[in-house]
Amino acid sequence: MGKSKKEKIINEMKKASILIIGIVVVCFIVWASLSFLPRWCGVILIPLVAFLVVYYLWAPNNICWTIIEEGHSKVISKMGSFRKCLINWREYTFNKEWSVIKENSQHKEAKHFLGGLRFYGIWPFFETYSYKLRWKSLRADGSAVDHEETLNSVLLKDFVYLVEIDGAEEKNKIPLDIDLLITIRVVNPYKALFRTQDWVELVMNRIKPFFREYIAQHTYEDLIGKKQAAGGDVWKELVTYGIVKEFKRDYGVEIKDGGIEMKDITPPPIYQEAATKKYLAEKEKEKRAEETMGMILQMLADAYGMSPDEVRKTIHKDPKLRKDFMRLTEDLVKRKMAIEGQSFVDIRVSGAEGVEKGLLNLIAAWKRMPNGGTGEKKPDVDGKDRKQSKQNKEKAEKSMSYEEKVEALKARRRGE
Repeated sequence: MGKSKKEKIINEMKKASILIIGIVVVCFIVWASLSFLPRWCGVILIPLVAFLVVYYLWAPNNICWTIIEEGHSKVISKMGSFRKCLINWREYTFNKEWSVIKENSQHKEAKHFLGGLRFYGIWPFFETYSYKLRWKSLRADGSAVDHEETLNSVLLKDFVYLVEIDGAEEKNKIPLDIDLLITIRVVNPYKALFRTQDWVELVMNRIKPFFREYIAQHTYEDLIGKKQAAGGDVWKELVTYGIVKEFKRDYGVEIKDGGIEMKDITPPPIYQEAATKKYLAEKEKEKRAEETMGMILQMLADAYGMSPDEVRKTIHKDPKLRKDFMRLTEDLVKRKMAIEGQSFVDIRVSGAEGVEKGLLNLIAAWKRMPNGGTGEKKPDVDGKDRKQSKQNKEKAEKSMSYEEKVEALKARRRGE
């Protein structure tokens, strides 16, 4: 199966040659033992040479004997028809339907003293069944690798297969390339090989539409946020629609419970570039906001002889003051970024407006707090003079131009 007629003939001739060579070698040892070698040599040499011929010549080429690796099964055919399955997996055996089951009182695997080395019948009447399989998997470094091999054994252990879905449109019609990891194992070699042409392709093609539908219901941002949960959501849908049960019942393959994982989500290059710019802009905005908040806190701290941390804690305690502070910070950040981007037009009017007004309002609110915002009330020793001084100061600040206000703040920050 899957081989050209010419390749098959060449392979059969090779097997026949190896079979003849093995027979000749064993016959020579027998003749030598009977003719001129001591009898004890024959007793030792004949079984030893026969074993070496089987192990190194016949079994590797699946001539009468075969070697089954742990966790694998081999299918034996008789003149082109299914005959039986052989298994080499500790504590596991087959039932009457050739499904892999745990050993129990009713089903016990026969003892195999030669381990995975098994005699299956006289070749060419009996043969190990060969088939072609295509699949994708991941290397240790995370890169994908394609496989297309002719196999004569069936892996029964869990294996992670890579599924690639190209151009799946999300909710906003953005095409995404999705890489899935699906953990599957064969639970019935007969069904997996004879109920479908290629069981891997069948399973993948049945799963892909469910993922495309799932992706169409979410935006790219949503998918990134629930990347870990996506596989579990699709698994539940497969169970609900009976797909998982169908795979096991009809095709002898089982998807592990929770064995679907969304590995990568790749948007188009244009979207990647836009998303990167948006991310960098957000980070830059956060950085500017932090710097601006620090600057304002430091100005207030210098003005009232407090540390920035004390100012921050005091602002945090007053909801209105905190709201004014955040509004002023955001306004300053926007203006600064606009100026640096050369898209800022400053139209000044009489009086305090915009940022300067916000800053003065913040300072005024701060001043209204007892002891410059510390929250501690102290005796009013000279309340009248202090009130008069405050009124004079506020009057002077209102009459200042924008440049004078900025210079006044700078001077205050220097302690002048």
